[in-house]
Amino acid sequence: TLGYAIGLEIGFDVVRAVVVDFNGQPIGAAKVYRPDNREPPAFLRCVQKVLRELFVQPEARQAMGIGIGFADRAAWNPARVFSADRAVAPVPTPPLVESIRAAFELPVLSRCDAACAALGEWRNGRLRGTDNGLFLLYAEGIGLGIIARGRVVFGDWDDAGEIGHLPIDDDGEYCSCGNVGCLETIASQWALARKAKQIVETGGQVGFRRPPSQRVPRVEELCAMAAAGDLLARNMLVKAGRALGRALAISATLFDPA
Repeated sequence: TLGYAIGLEIGFDVVRAVVVDFNGQPIGAAKVYRPDNREPPAFLRCVQKVLRELFVQPEARQAMGIGIGFADRAAWNPARVFSADRAVAPVPTPPLVESIRAAFELPVLSRCDAACAALGEWRNGRLRGTDNGLFLLYAEGIGLGIIARGRVVFGDWDDAGEIGHLPIDDDGEYCSCGNVGCLETIASQWALARKAKQIVETGGQVGFRRPPSQRVPRVEELCAMAAAGDLLARNMLVKAGRALGRALAISATLFDPA
């Protein structure tokens, strides 16, 4: 191999890291930790811990750099301070990125996770050979990786493709980003899980209940509830699907993917 790098994912409530070779193949198992809260210092502690454990591997000690994919602008951006005022200049030495550089003496680059996913698909996956394409990253949040004229679009603030924060419902719920009726408040996994919990607690239409100590239903179970005749679950999924479809239709119109 030509060398190794470390891939670091900062999700909504999880930090993962793995060593990869320059063909994008993982070397060994990923290290995973969950911060005890969603504040930047908690994530920083997790990042430092997971990287120190990873550096036990000989390949990690040969790494030529660290790449960070972060989940959502509404949580926090490890590279810059997010502000509603885009005229605010970025912090010249971001705390997380700079601390990693200083601790491990390696180059560090951070980008949003949807753009990173699109880059991976463009180089080695379903978008390979495509000059113009879109990649939907649907997990806890919702993001869109954009390939335009053979290049990944990151945006000046690394927020390009954050369709999870498109305002879809003027009368919807407040989002953590400060807007109202964002797509993520309707169609993301965390939003569906929260609403599924409400259905479970009230018995739904088909008496789908769990003991209070057990986890809330996953999206797959929510689909099963709808298939079993639960009207609340069915209506929730219809609303989520329509909102997501509307956002994708807008994106397709704007970017004209292949």
